[in-house]
Amino acid sequence: MSTTDNSEISTTSDVELPERQQENEQQLQVWREQQEKYAEQARQQGKVVYRTSGGETADWIAWQLFKETRFITESIYEENPGLANFGVYLPENIPIIIPAVELQENNADQVVLWQ
Repeated sequence: MSTTDNSEISTTSDVELPERQQENEQQLQVWREQQEKYAEQARQQGKVVYRTSGGETADWIAWQLFKETRFITESIYEENPGLANFGVYLPENIPIIIPAVELQENNADQVVLWQ
């Protein structure tokens, strides 16, 4: 059985990580500028625009605004192209256009425990 010295093997160099972080920050800034324009247009159309406070998720925003997440979270991502690129936890102070949602009461999915 042979052994391998892995001390010199590296998947990324020390230089690549800061460059990748800088690239991500630049992408965020470009997206944020575009999103600000879309958000202003959305406000003029009477849509609601939510501004994140950082560390929030689209699910959490849906729950806070609608007390429901089913189909709403997906609608938030559809209304805000590129939002999913930032991962689960959203950056601070970005405008999120909230879709117009009609909540439907559907009792077929509910289980009645007692009457």
